[in-house]
Amino acid sequence: MAGAVLDTMTAEERKEELVSFYNELEDCRKCDLCQTRTTVVFGSGDPDAEIMFVGEAPGFHEDQQGKPFVGRAGKLLDELLEEIGLTRKQVFIANVLKCRPPDNRDPESGEIDSCKEHLFKQIEIIRPLVICTLGNFSTKLLSGQPDGITKVHGKLKQCTVSDKTVYLYPIFHPAAALYTPKMRETLSEDFKRLPSVLKEVEGGTEKQSDTEESGETVDNSEPEAVAADASSEKSQMGRLPKTTYTSKSAAETEKLGVACAALLESGDAVLVSGELGTGKTTFIRGACRGLGVKDAVTSPSYVIGQIYRGDQSVAHLDLYRLDSFEGEDVALLDDYITADRVSFVEWPKGGMRLPMQERLRVTMEHSGGNKRKIEIEGAGPLPEVEI
Repeated sequence: MAGAVLDTMTAEERKEELVSFYNELEDCRKCDLCQTRTTVVFGSGDPDAEIMFVGEAPGFHEDQQGKPFVGRAGKLLDELLEEIGLTRKQVFIANVLKCRPPDNRDPESGEIDSCKEHLFKQIEIIRPLVICTLGNFSTKLLSGQPDGITKVHGKLKQCTVSDKTVYLYPIFHPAAALYTPKMRETLSEDFKRLPSVLKEVEGGTEKQSDTEESGETVDNSEPEAVAADASSEKSQMGRLPKTTYTSKSAAETEKLGVACAALLESGDAVLVSGELGTGKTTFIRGACRGLGVKDAVTSPSYVIGQIYRGDQSVAHLDLYRLDSFEGEDVALLDDYITADRVSFVEWPKGGMRLPMQERLRVTMEHSGGNKRKIEIEGAGPLPEVEI
């Protein structure tokens, strides 16, 4: 439908157009996610909304209920909206992907490429004045730029999507604030700017931020797909450096953990994944030593986690018993992961994410004999480490 026609449509006509589009997508099979999803999560809210929120992808609860943001992150989103006098009925909420990736893993580039036109058409129909991108994936897709959410959050940016000039207002994904009070404060501050941002756009007085070039416009009618190895938006790690090490002994693996400890502070979480025998607990033992833990550090065998006391409190969890990190399983972490602790989580699978702020992501693999390949995401080369 031509843009000029869409501009003159009534709210009821936009609703009818969205319902028609939803019916088209209900049995979408453009990518392999159709084989594992429960339902297509189209989006919900006001079809004539001035503000549209775009997240990453449906999670467990969204896939079960067919609605976006209905888990814990969704409840926080409701609270943030309430703080600025809005409800879900006054905005429209959608995601980059319409189907849940298995085990809540990161969206892959092919999936984004297959699904992005669906989001563009929703934007074309709704014609929002401001699009709040929640986290890295939606921000990079709609801006067409590689800058991560940490750099651009809270900064209004003009761009073109589906022949329509819109304003992006990137903010952190609510899931990043569930276990991190500082992130909750930042998210709240960015949300509180939304009413004034909307007034600026409505009045045509929007000004470029100091870090952007004046008059810059990004045409994103054919944006590049987000790289498949981009970090999770729910973790908010952004496009941070990865460094790979080869450890030839348990002592070297522990030494690497000690070096990583210097990067950590209360509230940080470290995901350590790898198959059996790669040295996950050995790495965590080294990190605990670096954090001043004197007690024995062993993998939790009959409980989900352990708490150690050092220079600061440390939580150590092993989630191999969980087939997937979803649903009510999230509540199992509440007794361990808190804002005043450093948390280490062992997971047997790669590609998983934690529902809180990840400071580092460590992946371990067998590399022949006693050698281990250890990839650390979230830090450049560590000082005083030569292995």
